[in-house]
Amino acid sequence: MAAYLVATEKLTAEEAMKDVLSVRPIAFSAQGWMEFCLEVLIEFENICNNSTPRNKQRRDKPGVFE
Repeated sequence: MAAYLVATEKLTAEEAMKDVLSVRPIAFSAQGWMEFCLEVLIEFENICNNSTPRNKQRRDKPGVFE
């Protein structure tokens, strides 16, 4: 849902996560999930805004994720 808001409503990653949390307070509540989702959504936000992803040079290497 947060990714949908980033893509269609042009919200920032933080704004989208806050919106999701306002209707589903347990969203992102698994250990480490808040930080992980924020990182992924920031990358997605950059892609939606036609920016170069932060870790583009690493995306060509299988199994590497930061």
